[in-house]
Amino acid sequence: AMSPLMCREATPPWASTGRYEQHINGDIAVALRQFARATGDQKWTLSRAMPLMKGLAGFWSSRARRKTKKIEKDGKTGPSSFRGGDAWVIEGVTPPDEYAVNVNNSAYTNAVAALALEFACDLFERFNGSSSGSSSS
Repeated sequence: AMSPLMCREATPPWASTGRYEQHINGDIAVALRQFARATGDQKWTLSRAMPLMKGLAGFWSSRARRKTKKIEKDGKTGPSSFRGGDAWVIEGVTPPDEYAVNVNNSAYTNAVAALALEFACDLFERFNGSSSGSSSS
């Protein structure tokens, strides 16, 4: 995890948790959404949040994968549904509980990933998919 005091990665190289703590990307999306909603600053949202959310949405869409559950029915194996359809899963993460390493479908990680994707879609719909990509204030 990043240390704000040291301004660098602080996870020891031997610790397996650092590379799997992908929920932090979702935490960033939550913070961006809260700031945008609290301030109503559309210029900041377009110039700062939108480019970050584009990257975060790309990250989460690359990590999630569609999974079809297979069950046996009448001696035959075939696809079944998760509540009416395939499920999207995110596997191999370390949730905020750092003692749980390489977890599949962490409730927290999946929730912040979904929030990040929803916020990214909301932004692109609101701003008609245009982003200045500017890094200036």
